[in-house]
Amino acid sequence: MKKIFTSTLALLLCIGAMAQTKPEHKKKMYRSPEGKLYVNKHQPMYLFLGTDPSDKSKAEKLTSESTAKYANPFYFDTEGLNTVRTPSKVDPITKKIVQPVGDVVFEVYADGLNPATYSKFFNAPKYIKNGIVYYGKGLKMTLSSKDKTSGVEKTFISIDGSDYTGYSAEKIFDKEKPYTVKYYALDNVGNDEDEKEKKFQTDLTAPVVNHKFDGEISGKYISGRTKIILTATDNLTGVQKITYSIDGGTENLYNRPISASKILSGEHKIEYWGTDFVKNKSIFDASKIDGGFIVDNTAPKVNHKIIGDQYKAKYTYVSNRSKLELIAEDKQAGVEVINYGFKMNDVKTVYSEPFKFIDKLGLQTVYYNSTDKVKNKSVLKSKTVYLDNATPISGIDYLGPQFFTRDTLFINKLTKVKLFSYDKASGVKNINYKIDENSEVEYNNVFNIEKDGFHKVHFYANDNVNNKEELKNSEVFVDNIGPAIYVNFSIKPIRTENIDGKTLNVYPPYVKMYLGATDKSCGTKKILYKINNGQLKSYSSSNSPSNMEMFKTTKTHKVYIKALDKLGNESIKEVSFIVAEK
Repeated sequence: MKKIFTSTLALLLCIGAMAQTKPEHKKKMYRSPEGKLYVNKHQPMYLFLGTDPSDKSKAEKLTSESTAKYANPFYFDTEGLNTVRTPSKVDPITKKIVQPVGDVVFEVYADGLNPATYSKFFNAPKYIKNGIVYYGKGLKMTLSSKDKTSGVEKTFISIDGSDYTGYSAEKIFDKEKPYTVKYYALDNVGNDEDEKEKKFQTDLTAPVVNHKFDGEISGKYISGRTKIILTATDNLTGVQKITYSIDGGTENLYNRPISASKILSGEHKIEYWGTDFVKNKSIFDASKIDGGFIVDNTAPKVNHKIIGDQYKAKYTYVSNRSKLELIAEDKQAGVEVINYGFKMNDVKTVYSEPFKFIDKLGLQTVYYNSTDKVKNKSVLKSKTVYLDNATPISGIDYLGPQFFTRDTLFINKLTKVKLFSYDKASGVKNINYKIDENSEVEYNNVFNIEKDGFHKVHFYANDNVNNKEELKNSEVFVDNIGPAIYVNFSIKPIRTENIDGKTLNVYPPYVKMYLGATDKSCGTKKILYKINNGQLKSYSSSNSPSNMEMFKTTKTHKVYIKALDKLGNESIKEVSFIVAEK
């Protein structure tokens, strides 16, 4: 652009130079106010003599007999004072030679030299670039002309090809354009100096300065890593310097991009100016910065929240149904993204919604961070959890009377039912159970099943992250009824007798007693008996009333019988009868 302008300037100056011609001036004589006669040294001279000063027409031109070749015309040979002389002074009254003898001298000043004009440009900075002279604002020019002999008659000036006019006062150049100024001086005897020329360009326009942010930017927000770049353009002399000020502070020289890291966090304003080489300084346009900018050096605050099953103990236990919610907040530029990953060096997954943990039993860590809209990244944070995807294992135990046969477990109302469970991760939270179709209750301690008959115990365990065991069942038969006792005699009674209001059978002395017991559920374990006030004995084939003659004594006998089943349920029976001879 500058090369094009330079060519255009040269063309304009050339055209301007061709648009006017220096006028011609005749050579002449000049008598100064002091009476001195000045002649142009380059003009031919003639001498005339006359006797009537009032009638010049009667004057006679002098000729020379001895030097005719050089007399008409003749030329003054000396710059400045020249003289025309006669041999002696004659007194105009007496007409006698004046003593002492001396010449009559006529002074003539010959001027063959041109005047000289000097230009002065002032009141504006000057700068030369690529051979072109530039001036800034306020440029004025004055011309001063001098002549050594006859003096200056007039100074002439032509601007941009205009006709020459007489110079009278200083010139002001208040338009931005290329100028061609020509000038010369004329002395009083017609000597004119060679035409002089000054070509120059006025630069009245300040540079145009702009800014841009190089780095992370979001609206008015920039990060501390962002740089503020100022650029300026100037179409003529070029940019000499750029200066700037932050928040109305000191005006600084711009040498390199301004790092936002050196500016405190918060809202700021920048002003900037460009100055060219002729001191034109731009005026800052506040609309370019649109109210300012905000330095954001603060990373988002990011945290986590576990949604769903969780239990804090040695570790934070979660289930495979649990989710991790990530929450980020940034009060300045705003949150751009949250990233997470299950490896410290691979935090690349973009968070969009709460997510599940890896479905693998054991410890695992989620790493996460957040980046705001100007790329401030938070420190890496993590959350370690123990994922418990295994259900607890529960069982049932019967404490006390029990008997297993025919694939059936028999218990009675004294039997304690105990539930237990184990979980190798988060631990057992509770065990729930119900008997048959009754309401489900939480297990707290051993319990009994009192009602006779077949029953089913339903139970399951929950761990602390709500992993629920599949329902288990245990079937039992509750038997609270002792065996049925049977008593038989080896002979029929011979009669009956009424004793104390009771009817008793009477048997002969050789009678034998047979005992038996049956249990419809789990079977008879043993039979015990005692006769009269004797010791309680176990009934067996070798030790039973049927094998021994125990009832020979004539009297009333009382037999106490107790039968036990295999659960310890007992039945008691007492038999009274009379032994007599007849």
